[in-house]
Amino acid sequence: MKTVILRPTTVYGGGMPNESLRSLFSAISKKRFFFIGSKLSNSCYISVDNVVSAIARVIDQKEKFIEGPKHCDAYNLSHDMYYKDFLGLAAKALKVDLPMFRMPLSFILTLLWLNETIFNVEIPLTSKRAKTLARRSIYSSRKFEDYFTWHPQISHSTTITDCVNSWFNQNGAK
Repeated sequence: MKTVILRPTTVYGGGMPNESLRSLFSAISKKRFFFIGSKLSNSCYISVDNVVSAIARVIDQKEKFIEGPKHCDAYNLSHDMYYKDFLGLAAKALKVDLPMFRMPLSFILTLLWLNETIFNVEIPLTSKRAKTLARRSIYSSRKFEDYFTWHPQISHSTTITDCVNSWFNQNGAK
């Protein structure tokens, strides 16, 4: 049996049960957000609509894979862009200014460690989230895009706006 494995990065959409992206957008709307780490930090998200588009592409081109020499192949699937641009689209959809304040990751991790070991105050920012917001690595879809002649069909601008409209009222409130 020939198999295609699609390995999407963080999938998002208006109906997603995970609250992480909604919480991030909420922090932006309430002006409680700041950047962590490099200006070149990458967001590794893909909309559910683009995942569906990729699956449809595999189905449409199944002969290409069935006739090929491989029995199984795995493909990463992502729609990476810089966090500053991704979150800028969210701020635009929320109709707020995106803060430009930025803190070094090492400083934030130190503060979080101090909080965990001494103060134990519950805050939404965790070490894992801080590291994610500072991530410089990418999750390349190039192999899939090249083999199946595919690229994300729907822009982040559209899908983020759809999420904001689904998650927040017109004032950006949850």
